Amino acid sequence: MSVKLKNLKITPILFALFVSLFFSGCGYRLLDSGSQQDVTPVVIAIKPVINQTSDPKLDWRVTDCIIKELTSWPGIKIRPYDEAEYCISGNILSYRSQIPYTYDSRQNPLEYKISLLMSFSMSRIEDTDYSKGKEGQQTISHPASAQTIPNLQEDEIYRINPSDLGQSKIAEWQAVERAVKRMIKRAMDQFIGLTGRN
Repeated sequence: MSVKLKNLKITPILFALFVSLFFSGCGYRLLDSGSQQDVTPVVIAIKPVINQTSDPKLDWRVTDCIIKELTSWPGIKIRPYDEAEYCISGNILSYRSQIPYTYDSRQNPLEYKISLLMSFSMSRIEDTDYSKGKEGQQTISHPASAQTIPNLQEDEIYRINPSDLGQSKIAEWQAVERAVKRMIKRAMDQFIGLTGRN
């Protein structure tokens, strides 16, 4: 069945309705120009990650990845612990690297896989109790309600260069960064309910 639209008049109301339906169906939202400025940022402190593995550099590398990732998120500000509203901490439970994944015709590894297992905790820094410690120093207690996400695992593939071990190690750390990026995204998707800001 065909419908002739030649003589149909498109009124401003019909046009606005059409645009609204089009963008809502595509997953877009029509936002006011000042809506981004009205969003109150979530102020977060990030504690150094606890490393339970035998890799001595893994903790600071993962901590750096988390800071870089959350710094790029709109609506989140990274601040020191005593200036933050929430605190995120992580725990590296296990890390496996150089797991052969694909091979060439001579059965030499072409690609390796890393496997990272972590837990995350996010707590709200609610009340601040200032008291005098030894020699007049201030100690600060932060009672907080915490939410923990245990056993988040991410695997990532990386290609090796048998003739350049240094480049292969760089590829491994890049694989770790990609895994941590997905992992913190999964954690924040669950933590967002704790902030009360959707």
